[in-house]
Amino acid sequence: MTGARWLAVVGVLAVLLGLVAVLCLGVGSEPIGPWRALRVALDPSAGTPGEATIVRQVRLPRVALAAAVGAAFSLAGVAFQALLRNPLADPYVLGVSSGAALGAVGAIALGLGGAQAAFLGVDAVGLAAFLGSLGAIGFLAAVAGAWRGIQVHTLLLAGVMLNFFISALIMLLTSVVSLERLPAAHLWLMGSLARASGYRDPAVVGTAVVLAALALLAHARPLDVLALGEETAEQSGASPGRLKWVVFLSGSLLCGTAVASAGSLGFVGLIVPHAARMLLGPDHRLLVPAASLLGAAFVVGADAVTRALGAVTEVPAGVVTALCGGPFFVALLHTRGRRAWL
Repeated sequence: MTGARWLAVVGVLAVLLGLVAVLCLGVGSEPIGPWRALRVALDPSAGTPGEATIVRQVRLPRVALAAAVGAAFSLAGVAFQALLRNPLADPYVLGVSSGAALGAVGAIALGLGGAQAAFLGVDAVGLAAFLGSLGAIGFLAAVAGAWRGIQVHTLLLAGVMLNFFISALIMLLTSVVSLERLPAAHLWLMGSLARASGYRDPAVVGTAVVLAALALLAHARPLDVLALGEETAEQSGASPGRLKWVVFLSGSLLCGTAVASAGSLGFVGLIVPHAARMLLGPDHRLLVPAASLLGAAFVVGADAVTRALGAVTEVPAGVVTALCGGPFFVALLHTRGRRAWL
């Protein structure tokens, strides 16, 4: 991979993300053309006061959050797929998002949702979701530390066990929560960007994306070698133990902040990294920024679909991503199965 190719690919994907964002600014229950919406976003005097409010206070923060969340889930997918050496791995496999969902549902069940429950400007449900993800991270770190090292199969089995246990707790909470609070819990579990307001959440998730991307890019070559096995990576001079900690913590930070801001958006961390790998190859120097930009564009587009249907009903963005990811996952399994027979 040359520097010119890296710049060309990243530049094209950045332009693609910009075009998708501009097009999606004009989508919603109140029709505003994309280019007019862009002018209003850059200059409030270009439109009516109502258009300025819709574009600058509603749609622009939502597009920014969708881009940040999409990049976070996709980058987490790249990290966990490198860690588990499996292109079918998903960021949710380690149970971090389940912990975040448990925290959010627990806060909703206790009646802490809404602006009146905000603490220091942080929504109580989002804060509970992030604390839940930290609890899952702490549990997995304790399990891994008990064996004096992070082993792939240990993390995988611990994550599966944690997912089953937390799923049971979530079902218990949703079965006893009051009927007026149940729709909010379901909306959070399905994933939605409807609660986006202001730029605090996009800034938090975007900061996590930048920090994790820098950490992964700094270890891009060792990640490439890790795909050949831990023994090969160690013989090449890399430290598999240290590399696993970097990848695990980076992916967990991304999942925690993204789920805390938008709920559970399924399949983004699976389909986007694998699509980027099929199109551009497995080199993590290019895969890390490419998957981030593709994931951002994908979630921005998926959220635009939900807003386009807003006149009828608010469809959660997680439903749209899952509807896209389900057929892709089946096709991916079919392709891998055919290759296994050849």
